[in-house]
Amino acid sequence: MGYVVNGRRHNVEQLHIPTTNITVNADKVAERLAITVVEARTALADAKAAVEAAERAFKATGTEAVLLQDGTRVALVKQQRRSLDTAALKGLLSKGRFARVSRRVADMALVDGEIAAGRMTADEVAEAITVKDVVALKVTQPKR
Repeated sequence: MGYVVNGRRHNVEQLHIPTTNITVNADKVAERLAITVVEARTALADAKAAVEAAERAFKATGTEAVLLQDGTRVALVKQQRRSLDTAALKGLLSKGRFARVSRRVADMALVDGEIAAGRMTADEVAEAITVKDVVALKVTQPKR
């Protein structure tokens, strides 16, 4: 059996392939990877800042939604976020009622459950609940 190398035919015994030993400098590899991590984190921070700036600019336009040619929908989502003041709630409710709506701190889902069950009213706990209006930007991309 023979092989052709550089246009000449050789037998297996005549074929000589030069080899080189390669030494990997683990410290240099680690250093290069560390540089890559730092560069990637910097790029990520820059990208996050760019996204935040673009979202602020989109919100400022007042546009409710935009449908892009590729089917991606960018829309403003208006919602309210509620938070509880545990100390205020503790002052508004008896120990037993507070125990039903808290674990270590007051739990909004438990408060809502007690109101839904009719064991307390929203007016009783209104001073302890803060409602914050939030406008978020939602991007929905079509399945590909």
